[in-house]
Amino acid sequence: MARVLIIDDSFEVVNALTVFLETAGYEVKNTTNAFEGLDIFADFEPDIVITDMLMPDMDGVEVIKAIRKAGSVIPIVAISGGGQKTLDSEYTLGLASAFGANASLSKPVDPVRLLEIISQYAG
Repeated sequence: MARVLIIDDSFEVVNALTVFLETAGYEVKNTTNAFEGLDIFADFEPDIVITDMLMPDMDGVEVIKAIRKAGSVIPIVAISGGGQKTLDSEYTLGLASAFGANASLSKPVDPVRLLEIISQYAG
């Protein structure tokens, strides 16, 4: 089963996705800090990364750029619930795609669609 890294500043989102994916049989590492997420990425060698787009310490675009700059072609799934009134989730998820995300989902994340995406990109 695939190894999944989840990076999201919301403990509730991280916890819910972790429990769901572990129940589905995936090995999951998670963090609510993007910098820590990049450290985990280097050590854990996940098959797919799920990253929030709007986080206080480092945004999802920066996470995606750091992973791509390291030469990794690992699949990345961007998730977003919007956030600021001027940034809706469609806009932020469009940015994710432009910087190298393979797929994107709006929050609340549809669990069935998430499993389809993981299966498609990480087997």
